[in-house]
Amino acid sequence: QELNIALSKQKEEKQKLIEENRKAKAQLTKERKEQEALVASIKRNLSTYTAQIRKKQQEVDRIDREIEKIIREAMATSNAKAGKSTTAKTFAMTPEEKNLAANFTANKGKLPWPVEEGVIKVRYGNQSSLIDKNVKINSKGVRIATNKGQPVRAVFNGIVHTIMSSKNGELAVLIQHGNYFTVYKKLTKLKVKKGDRVTTKQVIGEVITNRSSGESQLHFQVWKNGKPQNPASWVFKM
Repeated sequence: QELNIALSKQKEEKQKLIEENRKAKAQLTKERKEQEALVASIKRNLSTYTAQIRKKQQEVDRIDREIEKIIREAMATSNAKAGKSTTAKTFAMTPEEKNLAANFTANKGKLPWPVEEGVIKVRYGNQSSLIDKNVKINSKGVRIATNKGQPVRAVFNGIVHTIMSSKNGELAVLIQHGNYFTVYKKLTKLKVKKGDRVTTKQVIGEVITNRSSGESQLHFQVWKNGKPQNPASWVFKM
């Protein structure tokens, strides 16, 4: 009788173990399916994000090509007025412009930030997107994340050469400093117009806030003789 009791107990324990294993297997199967669904969702979202990043970068590249064209045309015009070749690689400057450019050069590494508060989100040069390493970004300046409605300031004395506008209402300001240009993109509520003389730290507008992402991000560039420069070499502790 004791043997029968022991065998019966063993059978119950074995049956209990089988049931526990069945439940564990079912739970693992459920978790695996949930994980597969999550991975599939992430891949779909990543694909969407990647497409959005590529589209935004294409628009950034288009505007940068337009900016480069404007600066090169300004260079050609300055040389034409001076009776020099319009294909020259430098600006033909007046004495006033030469003095302005010399002062700009002398302040290399000491220029103020174009916004009082901000952090660099994208630096100058070729790099991979943080979301998708396969997406390459060629940044001709820096992108600074800042506060909503943050005032944007001229980093040096100069003349407002061009104001650009896009379909989505974003504005860009090009300020000339002799043979240098500083560019401020993604602005709104401008306080300057073409031809205005501006001074260091003068407010020229506000950073626009993207309605869909909620981001307030200034794109800032420095150009010399029609070629982009690394803003971190010019702005204090950037």
